[in-house]
Amino acid sequence: MKNFNEIYVQVLKESKDELERLRKSNLSKTIIAILCAIMLLIICFKFGNNIVVIILLWICVLLGILLLQRNSNGYREFYKEKVVKTFIKSYSDDLSYYPENGISSYDYSNSGFESFYDRYHSEDLIKGTVDGHEIMMAEVHTQREEETRDSDGNTSTHYVTIFHGLFGNVKINNNFNGEIKIHSDKGKFGKIFESKKRVEMDSSEFEKYFDVYGDDKIQVMQILTSDIIDEMLEFRKNNKIIFEITINRNQLFIRFYTGSMFEGNVFKSSVDFDTLKGMFDIINFTFDITRRFIKVLEETQI
Repeated sequence: MKNFNEIYVQVLKESKDELERLRKSNLSKTIIAILCAIMLLIICFKFGNNIVVIILLWICVLLGILLLQRNSNGYREFYKEKVVKTFIKSYSDDLSYYPENGISSYDYSNSGFESFYDRYHSEDLIKGTVDGHEIMMAEVHTQREEETRDSDGNTSTHYVTIFHGLFGNVKINNNFNGEIKIHSDKGKFGKIFESKKRVEMDSSEFEKYFDVYGDDKIQVMQILTSDIIDEMLEFRKNNKIIFEITINRNQLFIRFYTGSMFEGNVFKSSVDFDTLKGMFDIINFTFDITRRFIKVLEETQI
């Protein structure tokens, strides 16, 4: 398994020149579209009474938006093929990347992170093994439907994001039959509803970021060893990314509140160092913490 610098050099070598040309082309078209939109506003303000002129201008803008969207989609697809796929394969030969596929809502629901949602979407599937254990990761976006009423009594429906980020599922090959939830800290009010299963950890710093729940408190303390707690804290503080973990029987679930991770951004270099480093840190942490949990579960008498 390569370190980040080796992977970054590999991505640069295979992708930079071709992708940068495509990105700059898309960026130029985006800037032109923005300038055209500004000009449209000025013209509409000046010729506010000429309906024909305004309609023709809006038709031109809509056609421009459609063309821009088509070009942007082409760049995003190329970015995923040249950057993300190269990155994933360079990280580990045991991983494959399928940008059009995702994780099923059934597999996501088994994690128990959310009790309900009205909309579900998943793409950018990463699939393979970690030390012989099957792993899947993908972008997941869940939403709930909300209804609002205005002052006249009219109702409208819109969707609110519950979770949008990277979700992972690891099949653990052991006989662990319990459940442990390590969720982001919800404050005093949030703790009330699951107080019976909440386990207070010895680390006050860990308690600032996480709430831990489990059926067997002794079992939880055995599995959440000091090195696991330290690694989770280090990642949380250094990367400033909220994440949660659930171990349920023979499966480990993890999710990161990152939003979209694998979309090319025309306003950044196609091989932006910080973007790729963030991707590396998340995947690397997922593998490392999974290995630690598997090791503890194998060594602990449960």
